[in-house]
Amino acid sequence: MSATIGTFFAFIALLIAWNRLKKVARAVVRDKLFALRDTLRQHYVANGLDMTDGTYGQIRGLLNNLLRYTKDMRMVGYLYFAAHVDQSDVDAAATKFDESLRKCDEATAKLIRGIRKKACDIILLYMAATSLSFISAMVAILIYLLPKKLLASIKRCMNNLFVFKPSTLVYAATL
Repeated sequence: MSATIGTFFAFIALLIAWNRLKKVARAVVRDKLFALRDTLRQHYVANGLDMTDGTYGQIRGLLNNLLRYTKDMRMVGYLYFAAHVDQSDVDAAATKFDESLRKCDEATAKLIRGIRKKACDIILLYMAATSLSFISAMVAILIYLLPKKLLASIKRCMNNLFVFKPSTLVYAATL
């Protein structure tokens, strides 16, 4: 009986810790996204660029959507979306983004591509770090200390099954 009660309290403590972890992770992610948005704005102001050129609004809109919906983003939801989205819609959105970059000078286009990539990496890491199933899997791996060869095989398998494209995440954030 006491083992059951102890397990129950340990489970409750784990849930509380996980909930706090999510809040801290969300705050860190939001700070990084705000910093990216500020970097973009500073670049446009410092170089006297037109903020109404469409490209600035597009990348700022992406960052604002990621900031607005960070709390609602889940790895499972993203994987479901990525598996079921019409690839032609993702490709059309990526083409539209690439076309808007053609209006920019090379330094601005490079900065915007970098900001977009960093924002996607930040959100993917956040979704993985706050996913209870991902955390559980990591704990299980640590407990069993899988041999490096087996880990490499699992990694190759996951890379073959799931291709994480920034354009898919960007398209998901703009819907």
